[in-house]
Amino acid sequence: MTTARFLELLRAGLFANDPVAWERLRVEEWVFGRGIPVNLVEPSSARFAATRAAAEAFVKSGSTQGVSGDWLTVEWLDFLGALPKPLSSGQMAELDRRFGLTARGNSEVLFAWLEHAVAADYEPAFPALEHFLTSQGRRKFLTPLYEQMDARATTHALARRIYAKARPRYHPIAVTTLDALLKWQ
Repeated sequence: MTTARFLELLRAGLFANDPVAWERLRVEEWVFGRGIPVNLVEPSSARFAATRAAAEAFVKSGSTQGVSGDWLTVEWLDFLGALPKPLSSGQMAELDRRFGLTARGNSEVLFAWLEHAVAADYEPAFPALEHFLTSQGRRKFLTPLYEQMDARATTHALARRIYAKARPRYHPIAVTTLDALLKWQ
């Protein structure tokens, strides 16, 4: 199957040779264009609206009333993703005290939190950061954390110390990526 053949079948079958619908839906823009076409339908979500409102309230007033310890992973990720970087040390400490983010067992949530910890130089999370980087081998987690740490004067040496310790246990593909990123000899 080629792209041209797929589009031919799509046009003849699903669109029943309806050029108006084809153009209105911007099919070729979706297939060949760069980025996301302007006709993307963004679904609304009351739960994500709540996480974003909670992030906004926290940043504005320090309120954690809208934050729920019972959130699903995606809700925590949306909340943490809506927070600015860096947060203040006080904001980091408050979120950590109330919701135990440094001690999270969920790798996705912990990773999002550790990105904030590095950006804010939140040292209470640095032992968890080291544990995460020495026990986690996924490049989707490793690369952004090492990149962020390496770029900051306050965490550059920490990145190199942790990498020296963890490098022998990483997959060769991760090592190749991180050696280049950290300019490792």
